[in-house]
Amino acid sequence: MNVPKLATIVFLAATSLGCLAKEEPATSDRGAEAAPSRTSPVALNGAADRAGPPGPAEIAEMIKSLADADARTRGEAAEELGALGLLAKDAVPALTKALDDAVARVRGNAAAALGQILEQDIGGETVRDRGPHLDQAVAGLSKSLGDEEPAVRTMAALSLGQIGPAAAAAVPALSKALDDPEASVRNAAQMSLALIRNDFPGVLK
Repeated sequence: MNVPKLATIVFLAATSLGCLAKEEPATSDRGAEAAPSRTSPVALNGAADRAGPPGPAEIAEMIKSLADADARTRGEAAEELGALGLLAKDAVPALTKALDDAVARVRGNAAAALGQILEQDIGGETVRDRGPHLDQAVAGLSKSLGDEEPAVRTMAALSLGQIGPAAAAAVPALSKALDDPEASVRNAAQMSLALIRNDFPGVLK
């Protein structure tokens, strides 16, 4: 991916999570909370002191934390799983379920994490194995394009773009999102449609 496109995605992602951070809990009956920055990984289960990548047992604990009673713990678990990228592909079903969480912060972090975990390879001859639950995640993110929180809708659109052509099933939902009342959602949907359709020369080979 070239630098201007990447910079735009980063800007939209930061703007999206910034919108979540400004929401007051009372504005949504699903309990919106302030969201951490996507660029500021949290230290869950001692991640800051870890010498290397987490093992299967640690990842399993993070996945389990997505069902914790505490919303902050759920949000942090989703964020850290996303930071692991493809190492956390076993978390895709739980993260897809978290797209329906009662708290907007958790939904937004889950959407972001799915994009990070299932992100397409750029410039490679083949797409890496992203596990058996990719279609389920694409369907969940497509549904999230109708979320009541604009920031969650924006993040869902961005993540579908990260997934790339493998998210082709989301094209109808993204096309509908081009008429979203929020500019950030419209812009993210437009960019993601281009990425999925491979309309950016040099982005995918």
